[in-house]
Amino acid sequence: MKHYFYICILLIVLICSCTEYKEHKYVIGVSLSSMDNWRNQLSKEMKEFKYFDPNIDVNIVSDEDYSQKQSDQINMLIDEGIDVLVVAPNYKDSLVEAINRAYENHIPVIFYGHKVNTNHYTAYIGADNYNIGYSIGQYMCARLRGRGNVVELKGFKDYMPTIERHQGFMDAIAKCPGIRIIASEYADYKAEPATKVMDSILNKRTDIDYVFGHNDIMAHAAYKCVKKHGIKRTILYSGVDALNIPGGGMELVRDGKISATCTYPTRGDKVIDLALKILHGEKYAKVNKLKTTVITPTNVGIMIQFAEELERQENNLELLYHQIDDYLKEYKQYRMINIFVFVFILFIITRTIILYIANRKKGKKIKELQDRIIRLTRK
Repeated sequence: MKHYFYICILLIVLICSCTEYKEHKYVIGVSLSSMDNWRNQLSKEMKEFKYFDPNIDVNIVSDEDYSQKQSDQINMLIDEGIDVLVVAPNYKDSLVEAINRAYENHIPVIFYGHKVNTNHYTAYIGADNYNIGYSIGQYMCARLRGRGNVVELKGFKDYMPTIERHQGFMDAIAKCPGIRIIASEYADYKAEPATKVMDSILNKRTDIDYVFGHNDIMAHAAYKCVKKHGIKRTILYSGVDALNIPGGGMELVRDGKISATCTYPTRGDKVIDLALKILHGEKYAKVNKLKTTVITPTNVGIMIQFAEELERQENNLELLYHQIDDYLKEYKQYRMINIFVFVFILFIITRTIILYIANRKKGKKIKELQDRIIRLTRK
């Protein structure tokens, strides 16, 4: 009977293997140049794409604006075996060797935000930083009516978004000869350097009409610095990012601390969607520009309302995803129990039939033996 037990075990394995078929799971490797509120939002959006397609795995790594570390992380992703690489580089001359290695290994490469100096990439997606600077410049010229003294707080030196935003800003204000840039300093997109720069500027002169920070963090730091110096002059401020978070650009415009911010859309969903189009062999655009909008006191209310509704729907989607995931886990548990019960019943039925057949054969042999004994005794 022992071999019948092994047959049932084999049945269990076969049934389980048939019921646990899994589709191929794509691994999308993402390398970010750093982490901050904006990139946290980007990461969140990319990871949330699994709610729509469970057959993807998004692996996100980041550094602290250190090119060599980011290059090492890209090589690590390549060695781990990814299906597509998304890279948000920091400088145009950085990461070339690592990007070329990915491309040579037939891994599609998507640049996010800006590119590096190589043609070995598959697609690009990101906002137009030149247009952001140009749009803020136009808005500022209109608010100042073509005349005023301006301070520009730039991001990292030689950083592509910094270069492009500055160039767009300068091209816009070139049409307003009454606008003068009295200071244009690097503040690394952070509050502390921006505060030090503004302190230095305000100690020299206070006849400032407008401050353009290359992100909302620096614009807000400039606002607080002016307040700290007790300057009563009306100064306008603008930044970039327009995140709808506590202390973010949307809130700063709503509360009147800065006069404008420009959206720098994250759209992690579009990044993953582009990656899947490439992997599935579907048509895609090589260059994908994300639209931006200048947020001012006139439209900030509706923009906050829209952002809050979108966040509410995302939270509901996440809750629903986890509920479905819990139901599926329970379903799998019950299914396995049912499979084992089924196999056990099958084993009992099979064993019963075998015993019944064996008993019938035994009965026939006993009857034949009895008949032989009777015949022998009659002789």
